[in-house]
Amino acid sequence: MQFLLSESQQKIVDIIFNKYKDYKTYGDSHKAFTNGLRKSDIQILESSFQEYLTNEKIHIAMVLVEFIPWVIHTDYKKGDDRPGKAILIPWQTQSTATVIFNETCTNVFENYPKINDHVDSKTYEKYLSHCKWDDVQKVSIKEIFEWQRGKAVTWDRNLLHTSDNFIKNNVKVKTALVIFTSFV
Repeated sequence: MQFLLSESQQKIVDIIFNKYKDYKTYGDSHKAFTNGLRKSDIQILESSFQEYLTNEKIHIAMVLVEFIPWVIHTDYKKGDDRPGKAILIPWQTQSTATVIFNETCTNVFENYPKINDHVDSKTYEKYLSHCKWDDVQKVSIKEIFEWQRGKAVTWDRNLLHTSDNFIKNNVKVKTALVIFTSFV
């Protein structure tokens, strides 16, 4: 589900980006790194985005700085027992997208079978050429979120998803606020 940020939400997101975007605290620096938010900043986000947190709290929030596109994956388990949603908020409008699939995964995706209504070759070439064709034949598209400043997208954390092949669009780095929620 995509939604627009309010003016006050955007101000809070901008403050967080400026505060965390240049730290390199976790990750493989040639592919991506994340900067986890302090508890006090997570509390501010929870207050600001309460309307999107139905029976949920923020488990982890981070600024993601990505250089190499992620392949198909899930964010199901991140150290919590009751995974909720993922919320992705781009820092700026860029020629990139996040692709969310209908299929869920809580364990090993590689063992999934091919499906009949999988991603077609045209969509594969436009968005998913960084993924293995065999993997793309195991998923069908639920939603494609084009990155725009002031917009966000949320999905259940057990849904498979991926970045697009943003390198094909001459995007060298993309930055987003990523929030993982847990059910309370």
